[in-house]
Amino acid sequence: MFLDEEDLINMVIGLSFFGCGGGGSRKEGLEMIRGIGRIDLVDLDELDDEMMIASPYACGSLESDLPNEEGVFKELKAVLELQNFLKVEFAGLFATELGAYNTAVIFRISKELGIPVIDGDGAGRAVPEIQHSIPSFLGYRAIPASVVLSNGDTLIFKDVESDEKFEKIVRHLVSKFGNVGVCDHPMKVKDAKRSLVRESLTTSLKVGEFLRRGDLDSILSLTNGKILKEGKIEKVEGIQSEGFTEGRVWIDGDVMYFKNENMVFECGGRRYEFPDLLVLLGTKDLLPMENPPREGECVYVFTVRADERWYTYGRKMEW
Repeated sequence: MFLDEEDLINMVIGLSFFGCGGGGSRKEGLEMIRGIGRIDLVDLDELDDEMMIASPYACGSLESDLPNEEGVFKELKAVLELQNFLKVEFAGLFATELGAYNTAVIFRISKELGIPVIDGDGAGRAVPEIQHSIPSFLGYRAIPASVVLSNGDTLIFKDVESDEKFEKIVRHLVSKFGNVGVCDHPMKVKDAKRSLVRESLTTSLKVGEFLRRGDLDSILSLTNGKILKEGKIEKVEGIQSEGFTEGRVWIDGDVMYFKNENMVFECGGRRYEFPDLLVLLGTKDLLPMENPPREGECVYVFTVRADERWYTYGRKMEW
């Protein structure tokens, strides 16, 4: 399946919905795909089971986002460095999560390297930490992995005790050196078939089309979602954090807590929390709000149930 630039615009907007306030900037995601032309999106069934694929992405926060030095494309370099270390050529690239920048960056890498993008991702939503991944809690490790700093310095992680420890190491690098490019979860296609959320990119494309049309009913129907509240953002409060964008949002007295992504919403005596998707949509334009949102905005608080494997295997994960 080939995607043209209009498809990619719709997809980036849809990806910002599944980003749940995180997953990177929609503006930067749209800039990333500008002038990109056609992109080859493939189903895993189109690739041989023994082929290798991997997941490049950016890791960091708004506060730690530093410009790359001239000529440095962190996420692309991370792919090349991991291929070189493993002595393989990846047959495809998949998103670690759904997010406006963190998925869009894969399209640009795909174009540069001439390899397809997989119609699937590792979470079915955006997530705050590396181990918050369906492949990870099914036993498919993030390691070996590459990490590239904004100046092009590269680290190869041959082995780390756990994905949780890898997350802590990467987050420490972010706090000291700014946002980084990562390529991890190298795996065979046959393992990806067991562990990825399949067809999540085409679902994001459809959601993006509905958002641009202002068709809230179709989004509710497609995602099986529901609106928890319509209200006005009264107050936004940031929390000191190393390597994350964290804070609280008050919406007509109810509180949303975010850690890059919206993680907990306390509303009317009930508590909705990760892994459920919690999305703030502007009531005027239906565009998803990115964290931290602006005070005074009127929003719908939208929730969608996550991939069922989160509730079976990932519910007790710390975040």
